[in-house]
Amino acid sequence: MEQPNIDLQNRWQRFSLILAVLTLSIACIGLAGWFFHSPTLRRGFGTSGTMKFNTGLCLFLAGLTLILLHLRKFTFTRLFALSILFLTVITILEYALNLNLGIDELFLLDPDTDPKLEPPGRMSLLTAVNLFGVALSLLALSYRKFGLAQLVTAFLFILSYATFLGHIFDITRFYSFGRFATIAGHTALALLFINLSVLLYRSDSGWMKTFSSPFMGGKLARLSYSYFMLTVPVFMGIYLYGLKQWQFTPALGIINSFLIICLITIPIAYIFLHRLNNLDAALQQANQNLQKTNADLAGRNIELNQALEEVKAGNQELATLAQEIKVKSLALEKRNQELTHLNQGLDDVVYMTSHDLKTPIHNLQVIFEELRQVTANHLPPDDQQLITMGIDSVSRLKRTINDLTQIIRSQQTNTAAAELVLIDQVLQEIHQELDREITATSALIEWQLYTKEIVFSRIHLRSILFNLLSNAIKYRSPERVPTIKIRVEAIPDGVQIQITDNGLGLTEDQQAKLFSIFKRFHSHVEGSGVGLYIVKRILENYGGSIQVSSKAGVGTSFIIFIPQNS
Repeated sequence: MEQPNIDLQNRWQRFSLILAVLTLSIACIGLAGWFFHSPTLRRGFGTSGTMKFNTGLCLFLAGLTLILLHLRKFTFTRLFALSILFLTVITILEYALNLNLGIDELFLLDPDTDPKLEPPGRMSLLTAVNLFGVALSLLALSYRKFGLAQLVTAFLFILSYATFLGHIFDITRFYSFGRFATIAGHTALALLFINLSVLLYRSDSGWMKTFSSPFMGGKLARLSYSYFMLTVPVFMGIYLYGLKQWQFTPALGIINSFLIICLITIPIAYIFLHRLNNLDAALQQANQNLQKTNADLAGRNIELNQALEEVKAGNQELATLAQEIKVKSLALEKRNQELTHLNQGLDDVVYMTSHDLKTPIHNLQVIFEELRQVTANHLPPDDQQLITMGIDSVSRLKRTINDLTQIIRSQQTNTAAAELVLIDQVLQEIHQELDREITATSALIEWQLYTKEIVFSRIHLRSILFNLLSNAIKYRSPERVPTIKIRVEAIPDGVQIQITDNGLGLTEDQQAKLFSIFKRFHSHVEGSGVGLYIVKRILENYGGSIQVSSKAGVGTSFIIFIPQNS
């Protein structure tokens, strides 16, 4: 229901802006009558009264102020609103004190008004009060006091509507008040437009928020108010026509009024009752559907509880197996004291990498998949999501076990026989293997080999260089072309390999945790966080080392030292 409500408010705001422009246009017509000495433009429609110059000026400022309010020009909004307040307050004081304070014909003389009937050039008292309220409402809107502005404007809208009907049906008392001056027809229309424009400016706030509600109350309120505003003038015209043409007696007038009231209320009452009946029927149907859904959910909950019991049993078996693996790992550690350095760091994870652990994980995955298929057409989406989350968790656990298995395999081969390796051949092989990634990213890889040979395990050297080069491409900066530089040189007691890139870089805190297991800093790139951990372990097992120097947003440099025994 939120989107229709927003659409309605947007339409009302556009209509508010259109009404402000219409007010501005009517004011320009009245002012043009003064500038071009046209009594017709000053009089507009209706039987009597003219739009005074001050009235036209205030209406012009009111329309302009509301347009500026739509454009969020609050400074000009408040300035023009204060100008309207000044003119209307002076006019009201003139009526209250029965004085001429010199503002009525300050700009132009009024040749149309008889001084014996009303002061020349002075806007009517009702117009002054109406424009005073409009100015206050505009000021309140500029300070986001929407409720106050709408309350004042709603009262003024009713007054201006009555004045407009007075001109339509020639009811003099609705627009003429003796010495308090007469309201012209187009003045009444402009006041009607500007008040309605203020009401519709922010229909999503204040008490208009209830009126613009997308629910049944708001819809009925809009329907009934619009209905009465449109039908009352029609039936009023019929009644007045009957009084003039058929000369109703008082009794016949009462009967006629009763019939008119019935004609007005019966259609709207029928519409209200029809909508309420439909709403009640929809509520009853929804209640029946809800009861049926609750009954279905009760049955599905039983099935879900049974499935959860099976999962708990599997978890218990998994816990037992984990405990057994831990005991076996401790026994194995005692029997292999000579491999303490190699097994350091694996004490907390070796029990998870055993072959025995994969079987219950696989069984658990099969159970979840079977559970999803069995309940696919019986569980609501939210409950299905729980099963999907379980499947994803088991998959992540399976990937973690595979990563840990890779770590253990690297440890098991960490003493591979060293051989004389040609570094440029290894780099060429890696370049060919990464050819697709290099082409896709337009990466530039340069190397400077001040020594071309190294005594090391070829498998491990290739693994180290491949890991670092692929990471340099993966964690590239989207703002520049990836550039990777490799420098190999002989130093005392060994060979130093430096790999530098211009990628995303790392903060100091990230550098301190870079070689930790399962540590990742960029979620947009797939990975497990074990690659650099394995690189560091391989180098340390050979007595080597790896260091990192990086700056976020600039790039990263790795320095590898591989000892060379004479």
